[in-house]
Amino acid sequence: MPPDPEAAAARVIVSVLRQAELLHGVSERTIGSIGAIARLREIDEGDTLYSVGDPARSAFVVVSGRLRFTLGGDGRPAARGSIIRAGDVLGWAALLVDQPRRIATVAALEASRLLEIEGRKLLEALEQDPRAGFLVMQRLARMITQSFLEQSALLGSAT
Repeated sequence: MPPDPEAAAARVIVSVLRQAELLHGVSERTIGSIGAIARLREIDEGDTLYSVGDPARSAFVVVSGRLRFTLGGDGRPAARGSIIRAGDVLGWAALLVDQPRRIATVAALEASRLLEIEGRKLLEALEQDPRAGFLVMQRLARMITQSFLEQSALLGSAT
């Protein structure tokens, strides 16, 4: 019997989700639910995943590659951004009901593979497992705070 490409892709998706820091401690059942709504996406070196002002519909988990996250978009040289690597989560605005637009730009520094997860569906999966929802939102708040502090430090050191 030939290998089933869909089953192989599903195993990769679940494996990546298990390793994402944002989802540590989330039940296997919930990881499976999230895996069922995730899809693999590829982006070429130099391409922009999203820009400031774009609709915030999906969150992403980096499978492979490196991307640059730049908060804001006014083109200041000081806005060098942060490097996003495999296992990192980005596109958090898709999980914030009252944040319909992107506040950052993300561009691929090299060819990258991502899991794209529609924010509304991810929130629905987390609502089915309140413990997981609490863990994820607690970590999300910490990640947003850390990113803000890093970006503020970068901008402050350039002035």
